[in-house]
Amino acid sequence: MAIHSSDTVDLALNMIRENSDSKGLDGAILINDRDDIDVEGRDHEEFLQGDPRIPSAMKDLRNLIGQLLEADSSGSADGEDFE
Repeated sequence: MAIHSSDTVDLALNMIRENSDSKGLDGAILINDRDDIDVEGRDHEEFLQGDPRIPSAMKDLRNLIGQLLEADSSGSADGEDFE
């Protein structure tokens, strides 16, 4: 999920621009490893572009994981403390 975050894409493109002669670079193609293709069902090549919704989704996911861990550590068998 992070690879498609607009923040990650912007950082990657800036690093490429700084280390190449392509100052006008506004995109790149991601070549996926064969293992990733098989395991994750990805295409061999993907156009690297950001999705501004990803950082928010990652924050929501981290919050959910935290709530689940907190509910699990509370010892409540029926989950009554979990909202």
